Amino acid sequence: MNNYAIRNFMPEDVPSIYNVQVAYNRVFQETSVIPGEAYLSPEYDNGNNVVCAINNNGVLDGHGSIYPVFTADNNNTSAENVLWVEIKYNPLTAVSNEIRAILFQHVMKRASEIKKKALHKNTKICFTFFPSEKKSSEYVLDQGFIVSEGIYHMARSLDQPIETYPLPDHIEVIEWKMKEDKEIEEYIQAYNISFSKKPWNTEGLRHFMLSDLWTVGTTLSAFNHGQLVGSIMLYWNEEKNKDAEGKSAFTEQIFVLPDWRRKGLAKHLISRGLEYLAGKEMNEAHLELRANNEHALHMYKTLGYKVTKSEIIVERVI
Repeated sequence: MNNYAIRNFMPEDVPSIYNVQVAYNRVFQETSVIPGEAYLSPEYDNGNNVVCAINNNGVLDGHGSIYPVFTADNNNTSAENVLWVEIKYNPLTAVSNEIRAILFQHVMKRASEIKKKALHKNTKICFTFFPSEKKSSEYVLDQGFIVSEGIYHMARSLDQPIETYPLPDHIEVIEWKMKEDKEIEEYIQAYNISFSKKPWNTEGLRHFMLSDLWTVGTTLSAFNHGQLVGSIMLYWNEEKNKDAEGKSAFTEQIFVLPDWRRKGLAKHLISRGLEYLAGKEMNEAHLELRANNEHALHMYKTLGYKVTKSEIIVERVI
């Protein structure tokens, strides 16, 4: 029996959070190791959206976090806020059943507080689980959650030939790092039109742009007479690539405004992005995709991506 003390995340917890992520990944190898600095992002509300479990020895043994995505659709009364929750612990030192239950109770309490403060009250909580996390997924399902859909993790070898696709008329594609405030606002506006159900905000983007990922990263963005109409974000982890057999990068935040879809712009941006990464001596490109997005899945497979692993999303309306 371990009497865990629960408190909110503080900046000095960054190394401890990372150590928990690494320990969790050693047992549940499909999971990602998230840098501790990620929890300094504004979405985590100065640590209020992250709870930490401290064991009897004063060591951080686990954490639960909430990443809120508030609906930007003011005209749709059925639009929902989505609170993305994760619970991770050190499997080597933590009492898993006990710490899982304690962290779950605290993140659910915090989720209720977030809902009360939200402009729109329709809110659901979502967890994601890989097959190896069976005990955790079963625990959450026992709390009234249901399986809703899935996420595919895809990878594309950059050592294979990259097919090029024509650029639609009246479109210019440039490397764009959004160095001015007005450019960041323009990007967020276009992004949120494209992804109205999972909007981003300028604070979150600015925080990402302070990271080491953005130091080497960029976007390839498409403009029509000066208006942003599509983009792909490209970045990689330099430190992680140093110790890896092959260098990997991410092709993420891929979007095209509705009026420019079905014209080949997405394929052009992605193929240009793959060429860019190959030019940076990357060996593999990664992305994540909702499993129910059959059109995008077909497109990515056409471009040479393959599904490498999948996880389920379980949700509950609160």
